[in-house]
Amino acid sequence: MIAGDADRRHAYEQGVREEVPDVLILNAGALLPMKPIDQQSWDEFSTVWNTDVKAGLVGVQAALTLR
Repeated sequence: MIAGDADRRHAYEQGVREEVPDVLILNAGALLPMKPIDQQSWDEFSTVWNTDVKAGLVGVQAALTLR
């Protein structure tokens, strides 16, 4: 197992290069602030997108470019 920041491309690239996994589990989880949605700023709201979705993208890209 390799632990690292889920939204950092380098962590995934290093992980798949060193371990050559049969299965890649992408696990990220940013939380929205605990307040009503109409009181959240765009920066607060987009944290989930910029962490969870980005982590999925860079993880899949790293796995697909493994040679």
